[in-house]
Amino acid sequence: MVPHVSTVAEAGAVVESCRYPPRGHRSASGSGPALGYAARSQGEINQYLNEQTLLIATLETPEAVENADAIAAVDGIDMLHIGSSDLSTEMGIPGQYKHPRMRQAYEATARAARAHGKLMGVGGVREDLEFQTWLLQLGMRYLTGGSDVGYILSGGRADVKRLREVRLS
Repeated sequence: MVPHVSTVAEAGAVVESCRYPPRGHRSASGSGPALGYAARSQGEINQYLNEQTLLIATLETPEAVENADAIAAVDGIDMLHIGSSDLSTEMGIPGQYKHPRMRQAYEATARAARAHGKLMGVGGVREDLEFQTWLLQLGMRYLTGGSDVGYILSGGRADVKRLREVRLS
């Protein structure tokens, strides 16, 4: 997952850096945990690791959304992912994910992903099942709607709330 991919050139550089030859120029890897330490030829290793790598371009600026179709066309990019917090902030509407301009960004990204057979992801959208449902209907298949720290804190807050509601007689 690569942040702030706004242009075709940046998307191409991401592929070059993250894919093994012949798709990119990532440094050769030997047999390790991802390969079960199996003895394989370098060509087999490159092919396998390229197949097993999910490469996500994160769109976090209006320029990136404008270029979504061209970025989605880059061979080696598997998913377009909108970083909602960053994008809405860049648009001058921080946190307003349902704003018409944000909805247009989600729709444009979904069209671009669909047109090129790529996946669509969205980050930052939490606790709004109705809106998440709308995103799923658009084609979103990957949601970063929370974090480990956030989930731990919500569990802790629920415990504290429950204890504060206890009435001693």
